[in-house]
Amino acid sequence: MINARTLRLTAALVTLAGSVSAQGADVSVFWPGCLNTHWDVSAAERVTACTKILKLGTLTPDQQSQVLLNRAWSYSHIQRMADARADYDRAIALTPKSHVAYNERGLFNLRIGRLDEAIADYDMALSFQPGAAYSLYGRGLAFLRKGDENRGQADLTAARRADSSVDEVFKKIGVTP
Repeated sequence: MINARTLRLTAALVTLAGSVSAQGADVSVFWPGCLNTHWDVSAAERVTACTKILKLGTLTPDQQSQVLLNRAWSYSHIQRMADARADYDRAIALTPKSHVAYNERGLFNLRIGRLDEAIADYDMALSFQPGAAYSLYGRGLAFLRKGDENRGQADLTAARRADSSVDEVFKKIGVTP
């Protein structure tokens, strides 16, 4: 199932490929491998593809942030957590008002058990996009894992109201209540 985030990232990287190619550097060789939805490529290969795109040096801050988020996700899958954390932090530094960047770092923190940091990231994401289903769901899971049943269930309920497929999306990435 393709979700809204996947479509946004794909569109951003397609736009990136066109804009960088127009500037004389052919990113089309690398960009498909940087997508986290390109299942024929291992996480390590995605890291390499994203790194090559970043080294071109012709990306806007928004484009750099998107590539860093993809690389961070891939780093986390090959257990290079310090590198993943650094990329999430760089993405946020480049786009400090991006709900996507905070949401993605929140998911990372949730997955590694840094629940207070996850909640803080989700709070920031929600400050930029109130009612965002994935942010509410992630924060709800963090609250539940901290033992705050009331706040956790309230967020999960709100997330499900906003997007009825949110449970399935989190299940597919291995994050469940």
